[in-house]
Parts: sequence; C-alpha cells; structure tokens
Amino acid sequence: MNVSTLCQACGLCCDGTLFVRVSVTEGEAALLSRSGISTELRGKNKRVLPQPCAALEGTRCRCYADRPGPCREYVCLLAGAREGGEVSHDGALAIVAEARQRVASLEAKLSPAEGPVLRRARAQADGSGEVREALDHLEAHLRRHFLGVAGARAARER
Repeated sequence: MNVSTLCQACGLCCDGTLFVRVSVTEGEAALLSRSGISTELRGKNKRVLPQPCAALEGTRCRCYADRPGPCREYVCLLAGAREGGEVSHDGALAIVAEARQRVASLEAKLSPAEGPVLRRARAQADGSGEVREALDHLEAHLRRHFLGVAGARAARER
C-alpha cells in the first residue's frame, strides 16, 4: 500500500491534532471556497485554512486530489518511514491507532468544550496534573512518530 492510503487512514494533520492552521495562497483559497471550504485572513494578507479542516470527513480529505500545496507537500515522519520501508503499513496503522487512543484518553480528562483536543488540553493542563501527564505522553508520541522536534515547534507556533 502507498503512503496516500496511510494518509487517508490517518488524518491527524487535518483534524487539529498536529496543526492549528495551514497557510494557503489566494488562489488556493479561491479553489477551496468553490468547494465550500472557507479560509481566514490572518495578519496582513495571509490566508490560512483553520484546523480541523472543513474538508475532512472522518480521516479522509474530500478534496485530497486538489488539496493546497502545503497539504500536498507535508510528509510526516511516519509517512516518511513508510516510504522508506522502515515500517510496514500495518505497523504504521498501529502507530496511528495509538495516537488516536491517546487523543481519546486525553479528551476524556478534559472539561467539555468546543475545539481541538490539544488546544483545549494546553489551556487546561496547568490546572490538572492528570491532564498535563496525558498531554505530555501524547505530545511525545506525536513528536516521535509524526512531527519530530522541529515539526513540534512549528506546530505550536502556527
């Protein structure tokens, strides 16, 4: 199985787990708009696609073939390891399942609210050692398998 099959089974880069927003060009924003997907203007003339992405249906992107450049170019560590033959397809799916389980476990510890789990957890982590511990374990898993150190830093800064 190829990497796009893995990506379509994962969706963590689109559901708000890995990223808060994705920068897009005005042309990409126009294409997205024609598909009913809105972008936001941030700062001076900077268009972004907020995450979770409105094109995400479950773990699959409904505009995958026509996705914006940053989405097309992003390859997480796990996809790179899959491409390089360092991990089997089943092994990669198990790593994704573990990430999803950690997200669910963290969410169960949070006060009910709207928005992506990691964003909510970061806001509540100082008030709860249990939330802080679950968040730390999830972020370590994401850094190891999806983001790396530089990617984790960039994800927080976005």
